[in-house]
Amino acid sequence: SFWAKPVWVPQVRSTMFAVRTPVWNGDTFIGMLVAGVTVDQLSRFIARSGDAPLAANRFILFDHDYVLAHRNMADGGYVRNDDVPLPGLAQVRDPVLAQLWSVDNRRRMPIALSPHTGGHVTSIGGRNHIFLYRELEDFGIPLTVGIYAGPDDGLGRELRRLVWAGVAGIGMILVCVIGAILVG
Repeated sequence: SFWAKPVWVPQVRSTMFAVRTPVWNGDTFIGMLVAGVTVDQLSRFIARSGDAPLAANRFILFDHDYVLAHRNMADGGYVRNDDVPLPGLAQVRDPVLAQLWSVDNRRRMPIALSPHTGGHVTSIGGRNHIFLYRELEDFGIPLTVGIYAGPDDGLGRELRRLVWAGVAGIGMILVCVIGAILVG
């Protein structure tokens, strides 16, 4: 599938993009399927796509700095820029997403990520937020999909559980080593 650049369509009062998919019969090209998708529809899909943890923190970016889909855009009430009919990162009423590319208080991820996945930790208001994202190629336009997590999303609780599990594991190893030395 190939996505076209987003355009403002006054008839539907929304920003839309076309998704084009070639249809093949074996090696023979027989046609093209084209579907128009509004940014509102895509944002509604993201906003209601399940009760998965952090579902509300997902986003899709166009051209690195413009938001193509976000939960706060599902109602269609978003700012449109003159050059690109989408809101910028700071215009979707999400103060965490607005800091996505900020270099202030930014650190590398403490774990290794796959080669195609980017991520970093940013301190926002003294609280750490983890961003994970992937640049999508092969769609015809520059897209980035991502998600973020912070203390309000259970990140602090889960991180503490992980640290305590590590401490417990190290404790068990020490007990086993001491027991082995004493037993001989």
